[in-house]
Amino acid sequence: LFSSAAFAAAPYLRTFAAEAAPMLRMGILSDIHVRGKDWTLAPFVQALKWFDAQKVDGVVIAGDLADFGMVEQLKVVGETWDSFFPDGKAKDGRSVEKVFVTGNHDYNFYNHPRMKKKYPDEKDRFDRSIAKDFNAAWTACFHEPYRPISVKTVKGYPFVMRHYREEGLAAFMGKAKFDPKKPFFYVYHCHPKGTCYGPESDKAADKGDTKKVLSAFPNCIALTGHTHYPLTDPDILWRGEFTSLGCGSLLYAGIRDGKGGDRGDYSIHHGMLMDVYDDRIVFARRNFAPKAVETLGEDLIVRILT
Repeated sequence: LFSSAAFAAAPYLRTFAAEAAPMLRMGILSDIHVRGKDWTLAPFVQALKWFDAQKVDGVVIAGDLADFGMVEQLKVVGETWDSFFPDGKAKDGRSVEKVFVTGNHDYNFYNHPRMKKKYPDEKDRFDRSIAKDFNAAWTACFHEPYRPISVKTVKGYPFVMRHYREEGLAAFMGKAKFDPKKPFFYVYHCHPKGTCYGPESDKAADKGDTKKVLSAFPNCIALTGHTHYPLTDPDILWRGEFTSLGCGSLLYAGIRDGKGGDRGDYSIHHGMLMDVYDDRIVFARRNFAPKAVETLGEDLIVRILT
């Protein structure tokens, strides 16, 4: 269903003119790492403001919403979303869907040394964490229940949403019935092992089970984060039995040093705008810098052959 021809010689060369309106337009983010109403919130506000101006149908966040896994931080994420899209509506009345999943920071970073210093009492700290009751925290902050693995359909396109460390993907996908002639999207925090970023994706705590499951679905586009690698990295995209795309990081990037490590760059706030057409998917890469939204090279094109 999907062709890699558009990436054969010049992977970032735009080959189509987007003369018609897309059938689906989504904002794509990962690793927003909000700590509160402080400097960590600014890139998220910048991104939502720009996405709203682009008239998106929804926004994907592939995990790590609350930097230290506290409900008070997740609440800021929810309040910020609601300030732009109250009741899931933009000011012009269009529906804007949340396609959010948890990451490892949401899951267990309440025991980070900074949180231990701020909340020394272990029980008090846990009581303030998202991990105490994922459903209660998620419902309070996002006005919808926490479902370990679920499907949300946006303008006819399914998004499989899997929260961090939730098991049962094989059984869930075994029952899924997606139109094989249309793409669907898999949103999780960690890259499927051995896909985008090559061996570096193995750091994502995936044993290879995800790749095995998704390989039965050539029309799957996996949207994942966690590694923080920038959207200008040449290994952002993997084309195999399915498509795997790294979503970068909104708060900071981990620049690979070539020695198996990386260094943080807090001047990088990457995200994407995804337009879905009947013959292609276009990913426009952006840096949500403090003073302006900056373009990051040519758009990425994934061709759809039916």
